[in-house]
Amino acid sequence: MKVLITYGKDFPALKFDKKVVIKPGEEYRAFDFSIIKDFDQVYTYVDSPAYAFATSLLYSKDYFIVKNPYTMPTKIPRIKVKEIKDELETTKEKTVIIAGKDLVKSVVEIYGGRKIDEKEPEMNLLKMKKYEGYAIIFTPTTPSVILDTLNVADKYNVEVFLVAPVIDTTKEGRITCYLMDKEINNINAIKFLKLH
Repeated sequence: MKVLITYGKDFPALKFDKKVVIKPGEEYRAFDFSIIKDFDQVYTYVDSPAYAFATSLLYSKDYFIVKNPYTMPTKIPRIKVKEIKDELETTKEKTVIIAGKDLVKSVVEIYGGRKIDEKEPEMNLLKMKKYEGYAIIFTPTTPSVILDTLNVADKYNVEVFLVAPVIDTTKEGRITCYLMDKEINNINAIKFLKLH
């Protein structure tokens, strides 16, 4: 079952079971559980690999970002999720840092039930030795950054978590985050995905 979430353009190469038209400013609807729940493949013109990656892992869906109607869409990578929790579960001895574009440290602390020791706006592999034995929490960010970190996680004994915002417009949103550099307050909850 396929759904297309678009600003209006079609994607003629495929037949969709449903088409949802959104307006600029409604980008969060591409990740809205109430829209995507019945579909295993989500095609969208909303260009946010970060949120597509987090949402695809949270709900086990295949996400494709469509740039224009006549070129192949970009498939968002899927990896194994070890566990999905409402709180951050890691040993008290571990130093916890938060990385990624959406640096909502206070939100993660409130919902994770754990103090964050550091903020690292730009995670890169050259810094990994410094973070040996740490727990790294990524807020939604470019998938390749998370995948690169996972590739060396065992080498540096690093635990990797991804914060996945839960958006469901049938319920009241109460958490504010940033999607494509715009503030949105449609997030109902936050889940912590332990990756491996």
